[in-house]
Amino acid sequence: MCTFGNTLGTLPTLFSKIAIFSKDITHTLCTIWHGNEVEPIQSNDMYKIFCVCFLMAILGISCQNSGKQKAPVKESIPEVQNQKPENSLPDITGVYRLPETHCDLVITFIKEANGFRYYIKGEHLDVEGKAVVSSEQGEIYVTFDGPTGGNNKPNTLSGLYTNNTLTIQNTGNAQNQYTFFEDCPDKYLEFKKN
Repeated sequence: MCTFGNTLGTLPTLFSKIAIFSKDITHTLCTIWHGNEVEPIQSNDMYKIFCVCFLMAILGISCQNSGKQKAPVKESIPEVQNQKPENSLPDITGVYRLPETHCDLVITFIKEANGFRYYIKGEHLDVEGKAVVSSEQGEIYVTFDGPTGGNNKPNTLSGLYTNNTLTIQNTGNAQNQYTFFEDCPDKYLEFKKN
């Protein structure tokens, strides 16, 4: 919907000024185009065309601007303070032990040029392989790519890494039976960094 605001009361005055101005312009343009004086009919026709075009332009401009409200421009700079990049992965290098259990199992991670290497040592276990650190939906996971010991286990062993603690589900359930570390009877093992 077009709104004219305070100009509605002054429209007759505005139209009379436009009419005088457009009649003078029309007569001048006709003289320039034809090179001589024109007949009143031709001048009036040109005058009508000019008035219609001019009014359409004014109405178009006022209709375009009537619904728009300018919002204040706020330049915002995203805060980057104390934020880790999404692809930033922790350095898991170190020795991890199971506190408060009867299980003597130690996992050591060593940083190499292309990732990490793990060593798992226990009473009946001594294996090593490649460790892959990854991020998925804001969680950090450590996947052991290589032997881990145990029997009837899934192909890969993975653990959740938070606050220098690696949590691994050691045993399965009745439908999916497995054990990664047979020396440790607990379902979940929490390896804490020394």
